[in-house]
Amino acid sequence: MFAMQLALLSNLPARRQGGTLSVGESLASHGPEVIYREVTCRNVLGRSPAAEKMGYPFSWTVNPYRGCEIGCTYCYARATHEYLGADPQAFENEIFVKLGAERTVARALRPEHFRNGNAGGAEIAIGTVTDPYQPAERRYRLTRRILERLVHFSGLTLSVTTKSPLVTDDAELLGSIARKSDLTVHMSLISLDADLLRHLEPKGATPEARLSAIARLTAAGVRVGLFIMPLIPGLNDDPAAVRRLEAAARSAGAAFVVRQRLSLRDATWPTLEASLREHYPEVHRNLSRRMLSRSLRQQKTA
Repeated sequence: MFAMQLALLSNLPARRQGGTLSVGESLASHGPEVIYREVTCRNVLGRSPAAEKMGYPFSWTVNPYRGCEIGCTYCYARATHEYLGADPQAFENEIFVKLGAERTVARALRPEHFRNGNAGGAEIAIGTVTDPYQPAERRYRLTRRILERLVHFSGLTLSVTTKSPLVTDDAELLGSIARKSDLTVHMSLISLDADLLRHLEPKGATPEARLSAIARLTAAGVRVGLFIMPLIPGLNDDPAAVRRLEAAARSAGAAFVVRQRLSLRDATWPTLEASLREHYPEVHRNLSRRMLSRSLRQQKTA
């Protein structure tokens, strides 16, 4: 079955780029110029031993881009820019675009990725260190092209994580995939407070736009869950506020909610620290003490 599906896919024509996609209302201006660095992709589907070690449900990842123009100040993935020899603080201004990624994804699929009887295939997570529907997707459409390849397979286990309403432009395509494979879209939204999001997610869409995206995807037959990640102490972790957010998401059609507290990382702290210092000084003081305490513990164990 796997060989037959792969043979059929190899005969598909390449998709031509063109047109402009809507991305929903933005909370802030685009700010500094963004540099797109186009790189030739040899293999977009990779195994993630770290994810397996940490107990995540996925073991394989697809990231069409490196860096993310949405520019969340708390994003843990800023550290990935260091792996590329780039500045973590340029995470939202220097985007690496993996040209030809869609041509590699089918060749990289293995039998373990497919459902076997009652056993699901190894999950492939799209968007683990970048948002696959960030503004660059309007120009390059890499995520859509990858999905256009995956729709020709059956029995996969896939997830897509985003905070962009741009995902709804692919609602019909995602619905087609969901009818043949196990597919879940994770919509990331950490608060209903638009002012808070404006400070923490400079190019993030409004809460209303993301909730509307949940509703549209659900209507297309796609299973959608809400990611409240991260919960930042003293900022967006008020229990009543979290309950209102969860209720709004479920009302829009979310099938489940996942919460996760903030994990402070060295590469992330400078960007988050600057935003908190300016807009939330009390939260800044509390988290600064935590960072200092962690640094002292590391020095003692070094």
